Amino acid sequence: MASEMPGLFTRKYVDSFFDSLFSKDTKGNKGTLTILREALKEFSSSETEENASVIYRTFRNSYRLSGEADLLGLIELMHAYEKRADKMVDSQRDHYVHSINVFILGLSIYASSKRFRDAFTDHRTDISLENTDEEFLYVWGLASMFHDMGYPIEISYNKIRRFLRSACYREDSKITPVPMIRGMEDLMVHHDGQDSLEMMADRISSILGIPLQDAISALKGYEDNMYRTCFVDHGYFSALMLMKWMSNIHGQYGKDAIVPVVEGASAILMHNFHNHTFTREPFNLGPLSLDSDPISYLLILCDELQEWNRVAYGATVKSVYPSKSRYVISDDGMSIEYRTSSIAMSESFPESKGKTLNRLLKVEELFPNGLDIVCTCERSAELFLKGSDMMDPEIPAFFIDRIEEVAMAIHDDYVRRRKEEGQTEYGSWDNLRDDLKLSNIKQAYGYFDKIVAIGCVMSQDGDPDTAMDELSEGEVEFLSILEHDRWVTERKSSGWVYGEKKDSDNRISPYIAPWGVIPESIREYDREAVRNMIPILRSMGITVHRQ
Repeated sequence: MASEMPGLFTRKYVDSFFDSLFSKDTKGNKGTLTILREALKEFSSSETEENASVIYRTFRNSYRLSGEADLLGLIELMHAYEKRADKMVDSQRDHYVHSINVFILGLSIYASSKRFRDAFTDHRTDISLENTDEEFLYVWGLASMFHDMGYPIEISYNKIRRFLRSACYREDSKITPVPMIRGMEDLMVHHDGQDSLEMMADRISSILGIPLQDAISALKGYEDNMYRTCFVDHGYFSALMLMKWMSNIHGQYGKDAIVPVVEGASAILMHNFHNHTFTREPFNLGPLSLDSDPISYLLILCDELQEWNRVAYGATVKSVYPSKSRYVISDDGMSIEYRTSSIAMSESFPESKGKTLNRLLKVEELFPNGLDIVCTCERSAELFLKGSDMMDPEIPAFFIDRIEEVAMAIHDDYVRRRKEEGQTEYGSWDNLRDDLKLSNIKQAYGYFDKIVAIGCVMSQDGDPDTAMDELSEGEVEFLSILEHDRWVTERKSSGWVYGEKKDSDNRISPYIAPWGVIPESIREYDREAVRNMIPILRSMGITVHRQ
């Protein structure tokens, strides 16, 4: 194994992918895609919820997945459900940060493995984006980032099961509720009247080489299967949700735009369904082949491999999970090292994980030289078994839609003020480095947190007569400290460090320090940024109101 920490290799894989992508024409918003690149690299250095949320929002904005196709609300709702469920379920692990790690791991494999790229290209029959790299980015983004968004249904079932066991005075009680959902056709019906399950069954029939009617029966028989087995597969519901919410996508992009959605949804369905249905009676299918469906194959692989940095929730959490990982990928093989504080896990985990992967996938088709899994024991490793906080209020979609405009306005205002002071080194937004664009976007998202922190709300259709014109001096001072703390955290997460002399090229700043020790002139920059919030929002028709 190489000695570098995971962020270094992952950033190289991200750069490799986007270098290839940007060498060709792109259909997505290229400016936003460059921000996505920086956000992915920053997440690789610091796998936090905040950095994950920026990636979800930036991907959504890159492909204008708003309006009826806005999946962001569902993924945020899923995150709120799993955090708030905490002690009401036996045990579960984070799916919000996990899904971004799955997304990045898949990009890394695509960038590093010609074998996978060839399989993906050969598998294309309908291409809605002429750039194959971008086709992968779009389909893989849908499949990986949203594969767990149906998890609240599984959580709700598990909450009822735990409550019944508590009512029996026995944690080991076998009492089990029967999962029943009526009116499923409302979730299955597609925008133009087609049946979403039949559309996915048609694809899965082709993938697995089974009769279409058998695939339809398996998918449509799931309601009865839930009843008989008392098992709820969140992937089944995630796939239907993706189909439902993206069903009007052809209205934005044309009738062929639903093809990659069906591909992504089918992969989401397969990531659990393959194991729980198609490898069992009456199908008895073996491991999935790479050539049969590269996206389904990749989702199963990455979902299984992504075991690190997953916060554990629940009343009976006992397992110790890996805190970190590092991986190296080539065209012929892959090595991944997990770090844990458990000696027992370090000894048993590699063999167990290898058996699972070989049962589900023909791993040798992607990695003929092998997939090397290592688990090392670090007694000082963080266990990530910490309690949860309540979910922050949801950022309004209208604000997310215009976040780049807000960020540009922040930058333009900053440049104007610095020029008034005689500083001329600041240029236009178009010439700004991508990491600094991302910094401005994070500052823009920080507007919402600050407005909430003083008990106010944002509106795009509020009464202008009741809207705030300015903040009080007390609010300015309070929010300026919050802004400085946010800036310090954001700088540290993107690799900046404290130093006595500023060196932007090497990411060194003397202002990465507590509010109480930075110069008054720098504090005034933070106050300036806070005072400008309401005027900048007003200029875009967004008003702020006291509650």
